Amino acid sequence: MKAYPKLVIKDLRRLLTKLLAIVFIVTLGVAFLVGLLTTAPNMRYTIDKFYKESNTADIIIQKSTPFSEDEIQILENDNNIEEIMPYFMIDENITYDGSMHMSRIMLLDFESGININQLRVVEGRLPEVNDNYIEVVVEESQQFLYEIPIGYEVFINDDIFKVVGIVNHPWYFAYVQEISYLTGKPIESMIYVDKTFLPTEVYTQIAVTIKDADKYNTFSREYEELIDNKLDNLKFKYPNFIFTNRYMNQSFVKFSSDVKIVEVIAIIFPLFFFLITILVSMSSMTRIIHDQRIQIGTLKSLGYSNFKIISKYLLYVLLASGIGVLLGIGLGIYSIPLIVYNAYIVTYNLPVLAIEYHVLYITLISLTMILSVLLVTFFSIKIVLKERTSELLKQKSPKPGKKILLEYIPFIWNKLKFKYKSTFRNIFRQKRNLFLMLIGISGSTALLLAGFGIKNSVDFSGDYQFNKMYQYDIEITTSSSLDIELLNNFNQLKVADLTANYNELDYINVIIPSDENLTNTMINFKDTNNDKITFDNQSVFITESFARLHNIHKGDLILLTILDEKISVTVTDIIEFYFGDYIYIAKDLINNHSQLIYNKIYVKTNISNPNIYDELLISLDNVDTISLVQSKQNMMSTFEQTSSSMNSVIILLVIFASILAIIINYNLTLITIGTRQKEMATLKVLGYHEKEVAGYVFRETIIISSVAIILGLLLGRLLHYFIISQIIMDGMMLKNEIHYISYIITAFMSYLYLLIVYLLSIPKINKVDMLEALKSFE
Repeated sequence: MKAYPKLVIKDLRRLLTKLLAIVFIVTLGVAFLVGLLTTAPNMRYTIDKFYKESNTADIIIQKSTPFSEDEIQILENDNNIEEIMPYFMIDENITYDGSMHMSRIMLLDFESGININQLRVVEGRLPEVNDNYIEVVVEESQQFLYEIPIGYEVFINDDIFKVVGIVNHPWYFAYVQEISYLTGKPIESMIYVDKTFLPTEVYTQIAVTIKDADKYNTFSREYEELIDNKLDNLKFKYPNFIFTNRYMNQSFVKFSSDVKIVEVIAIIFPLFFFLITILVSMSSMTRIIHDQRIQIGTLKSLGYSNFKIISKYLLYVLLASGIGVLLGIGLGIYSIPLIVYNAYIVTYNLPVLAIEYHVLYITLISLTMILSVLLVTFFSIKIVLKERTSELLKQKSPKPGKKILLEYIPFIWNKLKFKYKSTFRNIFRQKRNLFLMLIGISGSTALLLAGFGIKNSVDFSGDYQFNKMYQYDIEITTSSSLDIELLNNFNQLKVADLTANYNELDYINVIIPSDENLTNTMINFKDTNNDKITFDNQSVFITESFARLHNIHKGDLILLTILDEKISVTVTDIIEFYFGDYIYIAKDLINNHSQLIYNKIYVKTNISNPNIYDELLISLDNVDTISLVQSKQNMMSTFEQTSSSMNSVIILLVIFASILAIIINYNLTLITIGTRQKEMATLKVLGYHEKEVAGYVFRETIIISSVAIILGLLLGRLLHYFIISQIIMDGMMLKNEIHYISYIITAFMSYLYLLIVYLLSIPKINKVDMLEALKSFE
């Protein structure tokens, strides 16, 4: 083997530890990039696959009376429809565990087989015909549904019903409160029975799949456009039917919102992370090339071409980055999406994550990462090769000291000790290291703060809406406008909660209070500038997320259809609001407002004793005219689920940012040690203790890092602001604030990483060979 190839192999072994650092950082960077960028697509792919496997309905059709055979036949032959499945559904009170509760009962054709909305068996089996009792299956228990075990028996109208299985219905995979269409009461169990239970066939609902819909991902624009077009045709043909598509389904809407949050984080964070990964790779290569200056000079003096010298280092980083990319792809594809996906198990009954290999993403990330590292290496070695061979054959001399700005301020400079004067001069003498540290440490600090800030935004949004805005602590849904005796001792506001059509394009919830003065007692309204505003008899308040999505501004005239009547109203204010889309309208703006049915009551109890409060809730729940009682805790449940799901995502971001911060600090510290060996050796010869010598290096690091941390906190706030401003969707946005504790924790963690690096670097300082260091410049 020729001498040069031998040298390449020998150096590869010698530089293995330093090249492993590049392997590690590239692995980390690619894993983070691939993992986060494929998480949202894979979450959507999983639910789309789940929908296709269970043949989930594209549309559910219902009407005020049961469907006739002719209507079913017409729908079956409709050229917009692929397949239909008529079934009977009713919400009924049943007795379970000694108390009455509302149950949703569906009669399905188990004997012939369920062709649409196929049930997934979790435990047990599907019902069969039994002469002794009627076999049923129940929906798996969750936050809002009772746990009814297999083998449980109940009597209903002299019939014995026995649970033989636990199942999941694809239409109800999110843990959200389903409300009865008929009574307005919360559904607390779902029971599926064979249709032979009824002596005659009666159908109240029809599940429908649309032609060609299965060709598209259910989250895609193509699918949405297809369904919208088909739905318009069906509404035109069947004006008396009520249509519910997937985009109106609670589970689908909630899942789409949560995935949107993940997607926004996945777009911003990896980009930032990628830049810092390249920075760390550059610092690693700078360190390697610095250590090999003499060898580079020797090769150059022996007549080796620049191309041959450069190719050696490009080969090293190509090998290191290639291995890192392969490890990163494997780690990213299979770990990060799974961690994020499993974080949502607390809020969804999810199928196993399905991995789709996004070749385009992976290829672009891999090539970009490898090419970036190669370019960084090329320019680093190119700069060195521009020096004269004689200069390369000896260690690079320290740059001569220059006056710094601080020296022009005598009353400060003259009072500094010598060690601090030399520290400040050294900081500005090594400008490259200065900028690398400022960018690297500020970047990792920014990632940390933005991660904590996202969690803060979710928590602040919930706290503002449910504790600061809503001054009432009980919300009651009632079937009449009659007074309720149990509430006579409390402040209460009756409101009409309706659904309105906005500009014939979209739907929004409308709240019409019965008393404007009392409204301001129950709800603390603020505009988007956080200024308090008052609701009066001419007020039209629209929530901020709806206004921003529909480009509505204060003073705009909007068209609403309320109770089949079209009205034009002027928007008087856009209000700060985070969960839900609402328009608050004064009753005087509604024609025939005297005929409004006030179907909700906001109650302000001011009860401090939790036992008395719970007793009141139980008593209200037993009032016949009340269909639903929600405490403040119940109202906050969806927000708390989102907050809980975010914990794992934020922990993941913090772990990656922390590892990155330690690597950046360690690499740059080693570069500093490498360039200061003669100075450290001189200090040792002069009698400085090891701690004092270490302080010589780390004094600079601490000062630069402190400035970088401050910059990182400012940058992190900007990064957080940008991320949160992108999270705006139907019925949800987040408060763009960070808790001051997050700033403190971020700064503390950044300094903790500095301490870790300090401890790791002390052995390197102690191993400095004084003789070699002092003669290296001769």
